[in-house]
Amino acid sequence: WGYRTAAATLPAWLGLHKHAARVSAGEVHATVLLRGIASLRAAAVFPDGFATWPPDERDAFNEYRRELREALRDLGSDTALLHGMMEELQRDVASRLAGAWAPLEEAVHALSALVKCVADWARRDAVGAAAASTVKEILSTLASDQGPILGGRGHRQLTGTFLMCASLYAPFFVAQTDEVAADVSRPLAERVFAIARASLDIVEQPTSGEDEAFPLRVKQDHLGVVCLLRLCGGGGQAAVAMPKQAAEVLLQ
Repeated sequence: WGYRTAAATLPAWLGLHKHAARVSAGEVHATVLLRGIASLRAAAVFPDGFATWPPDERDAFNEYRRELREALRDLGSDTALLHGMMEELQRDVASRLAGAWAPLEEAVHALSALVKCVADWARRDAVGAAAASTVKEILSTLASDQGPILGGRGHRQLTGTFLMCASLYAPFFVAQTDEVAADVSRPLAERVFAIARASLDIVEQPTSGEDEAFPLRVKQDHLGVVCLLRLCGGGGQAAVAMPKQAAEVLLQ
């Protein structure tokens, strides 16, 4: 599917999901819906030559990705679909680590869309708890020394999507009350902090070349700053860094 075809089918997939929930046939339709989700996600991979597209075409593609995020949030409210999507995302990230940046970026983008679903279900049952654990495993893999991001080896779009994803999931690996969980999570928090800090050297909005099509910002804010603020206590979260260290980084 191209992204325009995928966008046109989104209402149908959401309608099928609502129908399945209404007739209590979610598990029966889960396989079909998961196949549809895979196709919808495939259409959200940045294509080769995207930077050469006309601005209005690029805007339309990015709008589809925003619509898909909303759809994934809706579909992830179903525990069977959330479980299936998390398993698929874990496989996708593992299989795409050594490949081109765009397919891997798409998987991280889809993962970031499910944060509310994971948070809601993590408080309810074992499936949700397993999903939260899977998120930490995926982020740890991406942020590892051998990963595609640490050390500036990743494409700017991949780096930006990772920063947004990690900042949204910060409550899962920051503010740990259990000492054992904290021992496991703190290395991830420190790595994300290091990546966010290093990203401040990346120009937010290039004005020429292929990078112009991939701004490192959300709304009007640099993604590295957004991530640092969330890690350092923004939104009521516990700070990873000492306040003085956080202030020094953000004021550079």
